[in-house]
Amino acid sequence: MCTTCGCGADEVRLDDGHSSMMPRHASAQRSYAPKPTASHSHAHGLSETRKLKIEQDILSQNDAYAAQNRQRLAAQGIFALNLLSSPGSGKTSVLVKTIAMLHGQTPLA
Repeated sequence: MCTTCGCGADEVRLDDGHSSMMPRHASAQRSYAPKPTASHSHAHGLSETRKLKIEQDILSQNDAYAAQNRQRLAAQGIFALNLLSSPGSGKTSVLVKTIAMLHGQTPLA
């Protein structure tokens, strides 16, 4: 299914990685559950070149914001971490244990 407009809503990607155009309810007869996934994305009326330019502009602006943040933090002697990972991978656990280990040794926010 398209992540932009929803076209291809009847397409289902099965656990074995194969795509099927059967209605979702019909796939329930299989011995494994279907996993609906986004198979594509598009914006009607925009060329691929224009879409790519928009994405590059957004990412470029994000990079500029990040550079400003790093400069401000460094100027104030602040060490900062950005923890990114999948849900359930343990980010919060690592953060909680790190705070507990550093408690009283250094200011934390």
